[in-house]
Amino acid sequence: MPSPAVTETAEATPTPTIEEEVSEAYLRYWDVYSEGLFDLETSRNHVSFTVVKPDGRRREVGGHHIRLYTLREMRGALDAAELTYEAVHGGFEGETYGIGTRRMIIVAHKPA
Repeated sequence: MPSPAVTETAEATPTPTIEEEVSEAYLRYWDVYSEGLFDLETSRNHVSFTVVKPDGRRREVGGHHIRLYTLREMRGALDAAELTYEAVHGGFEGETYGIGTRRMIIVAHKPA
């Protein structure tokens, strides 16, 4: 009995979005590099990302801009909101807050 004819169809491969490509990069262990620049005048941290594919091709994939606040600025905002400052921690487990900590966790309350 003869086998049925097999036909192949060529389908266009859609171009992946940048989000899909970055997600795929992590799955395929592409190298992802970040570069940061802190602007002292605006207190903004500008970070950009570059993906390097296994064949050496590089692609800029965006980044983010974050406004960083000092403890003094945050205490001023608490005062303006009529909240009472209680403490500051360097992490969610109550770590000591200091120049090298990655987080500023502020505890405040609304007066009775």
